[in-house]
Amino acid sequence: MKSIVPQPDITRNEITELVRLAYLGDEKYLEILEKNVTHPFVSDLVFYPSDVLDIELGEPTEQEIAEFLISYKANKLSKIEQTELLEKHLSEGLSRAEFQSLSENLVGFELNYFSSWLKTHNLSAGDGIDLIHSKQITSDYAATIHFKS
Repeated sequence: MKSIVPQPDITRNEITELVRLAYLGDEKYLEILEKNVTHPFVSDLVFYPSDVLDIELGEPTEQEIAEFLISYKANKLSKIEQTELLEKHLSEGLSRAEFQSLSENLVGFELNYFSSWLKTHNLSAGDGIDLIHSKQITSDYAATIHFKS
């Protein structure tokens, strides 16, 4: 299978069509959509929009989801803020907004699995953040974390 590369000139209509096709259950379109937007929870947004968006009346349309994805801006956290949130996640848990913010800053790492991995390896939140930033570990989103050789 070829690697999916983000398209810098993807249009609003193309993103809307990708939302529609992903919603119909085709994994390849969901993957293409994920590569072309910055939101960290694209599949949740497509399949469970009320878990991601603060909506009160009905489900959003494909166009509304596409517009949200296009206008979404990630909240960049400092290394210290990432460590603090990860420590909180390990000890008491995070709010949905905190979980989303930390997840979008630790791209490629599924947060719950990463937390379990840290505990299994007897590592602190600071250790984990340092390993990520120094690129000493990698993850494939499939709950697999590897030390780089």
